[in-house]
Amino acid sequence: MKRGLIIIFILLFCFPLINSLTGEAITGKISESPTNVSVFVESTVPIIILHSPENTTYYETKILINYSIKNQLNESWYNIDDLENISLGNLTENFFYLDIPLGSHIINFYANNSQGIFQKQIYFEIAEKPVTPPSSSSSGSSGSGGGGGAAPVSEPIISTDKKLIEATIMQGMTKKEILTIYNNKDYEINLEIELLDLENFISIEETNFKIPAKGQKQLTINFYSFETSFPGIRIGKMFLKTSQEKKEINLILEIKEREALFDILLEVLPEYKIVSSGQKTSALIKMTNIGFKENPVDVELVLSLMDLEENAVYESSSEMIAVKEYVSITRKIQIPENLPYGTYLVVAKIKYNDLPASSYDTIEIIKNTKKTSIFIFLLVLFLIALLIFLLHFLVKKKKNKK
Repeated sequence: MKRGLIIIFILLFCFPLINSLTGEAITGKISESPTNVSVFVESTVPIIILHSPENTTYYETKILINYSIKNQLNESWYNIDDLENISLGNLTENFFYLDIPLGSHIINFYANNSQGIFQKQIYFEIAEKPVTPPSSSSSGSSGSGGGGGAAPVSEPIISTDKKLIEATIMQGMTKKEILTIYNNKDYEINLEIELLDLENFISIEETNFKIPAKGQKQLTINFYSFETSFPGIRIGKMFLKTSQEKKEINLILEIKEREALFDILLEVLPEYKIVSSGQKTSALIKMTNIGFKENPVDVELVLSLMDLEENAVYESSSEMIAVKEYVSITRKIQIPENLPYGTYLVVAKIKYNDLPASSYDTIEIIKNTKKTSIFIFLLVLFLIALLIFLLHFLVKKKKNKK
């Protein structure tokens, strides 16, 4: 009887330990899976995309704050290190500079609408710029000594406020985006701009220019399309080239049909924007019947996952959905195992009588921690079994002595 109580106590004590180590709660509920149930949702909370600062160490106290906000917005604000809240009004795109002292810091961004509040938090550090050691040539010790340390990583010549530039336009329309380029060096640099794959949809006034020492340049990028341009998603790249360095900026252009019969909007749910390979991401898909509101119309829906080279790494089987006026559904997409880390597009395409419409949202794929969690779970399980065996052995030995 006592032995049974001891075993039960051990199990009750160890299961919370397993949960804390694996990061997954044991609830006893059936796991969530994709369904075909329609969910009618008019809007979601605003989503903050913070382009700068990043989770890294900076060597200057003047920090660029650059953000954009998706979905309906009532108000946004921020604070540094949980101190005074500073209002940002209802601007959906903005950038400015802050003078922040040396040390570790947290910047909290908030945005709200009638659906609730969204928070974005970034940790970063500001440190003194390390002193660059003299080169080996000046010391006269460039021989084959085996104990030399690694060379310091040099600061990049140029940096930008965005790594990804996105634009959505109607056929025959244009849209302007601004990219800020920074010269990190104490001398003037010559910069050349080169486009790849979107040359017919982008115009840049200046493709060769100079940036003064420690200066910056705001580059105007004009996205455009013709009335005859085929609707859909196009991906390209822009290269910023100096005599010593080449920096890559990813470009995404979505062209919408001017007189579309159907409209579609895809939004990855906030908690699924950052996922590991092998896991699932979840998206809200809204479809609007513009041209045939009298009767429900069956449209074909296909979901896919695409990298920034326009390679489809996953594609779901097509499904038919009846749309009378407005339908909103959620769908899950399986992220393939061992997918390289980086930015990917979740794309939804609908088709009716060969008339296409599409929409997308971006996600970040990070390192998969699932295998580590399983290993820890099995290790803890083994230790529990070993502890129960030893306890049983000691109780049995004590009983034999009696």
